[in-house]
Amino acid sequence: MDWAVTVLFYCAVHWLRALLAQEGYQVKNYRDEEDAIRGTGIFTLEALQWYRHLKDSSRLARYETTDFSTSVYRDLRQNCFEPFKTFITSKLYP
Repeated sequence: MDWAVTVLFYCAVHWLRALLAQEGYQVKNYRDEEDAIRGTGIFTLEALQWYRHLKDSSRLARYETTDFSTSVYRDLRQNCFEPFKTFITSKLYP
């Protein structure tokens, strides 16, 4: 399941960067990403917590070789990824 946790995070990255691009921010790396997130003023604390939890979980999977169970993956998807995606898509222009 470690790869699935990483996929969730990278999907969230793409959603995040789509919104940042819409807001006029060009993101080339994670430092640009953090600056842009702070600069937009549109992210709620809750949305940032969802994103950071996905990011931290992915980092554990990739670098600490943490083995995630199916139930932990489902929890991350349901309680972090899906709400984050919903938040982002609510801000994107049609």
